[in-house]
Amino acid sequence: MPNVSLPSDRWIHVAATLVCILLMGQPAVMQTMAQTRPLTVSVLGTFLMRNGEMELVVLWRGSPGWHIKSKQLRSSGNTNTYRLSIGYDDITLILAFDRARRTATINEVEVAVPRPRNVIMVDGIGGDKLVQKTAAVDLSISGNPDVASLLSRSPEVVAFLRCDEITTHPLQAQIDSLVCDSLK
Repeated sequence: MPNVSLPSDRWIHVAATLVCILLMGQPAVMQTMAQTRPLTVSVLGTFLMRNGEMELVVLWRGSPGWHIKSKQLRSSGNTNTYRLSIGYDDITLILAFDRARRTATINEVEVAVPRPRNVIMVDGIGGDKLVQKTAAVDLSISGNPDVASLLSRSPEVVAFLRCDEITTHPLQAQIDSLVCDSLK
């Protein structure tokens, strides 16, 4: 299969399209897809989709550049749960989402995510204490949205991204431009 490179702001549409293609002519099966990617120099985002709809977004924030390191990622799930483990050198992040109970366990701390809440903001990555907050954001997908258009629906989420941080590191500046340039 050829290696195809897509613009990073179109991955949500591609993922939703692939889910729809997979479901055509198939029995009703719950399809779950997830992606974790840098959003800004300080924030990594995990996007969990189910049947073409954005189910949960987890924003992981640490010091600038914390996620530009060697990465190991492992995920698994079934119709009721999703589990993710990400390691960045000496930092390990573990997310377990229980759909039936609407709870997320982040590094052994349980966080309630009652509807309509669907975004978890985790601050302090790489530090001694993680702080979690939840928010309710309209994550409905129609057409071909980019990540910035989804996140821009919440001023609280936009502030959490820290797009105002200035970096002189070329790779970090490129990461910031992917989302932050669309929010300015």
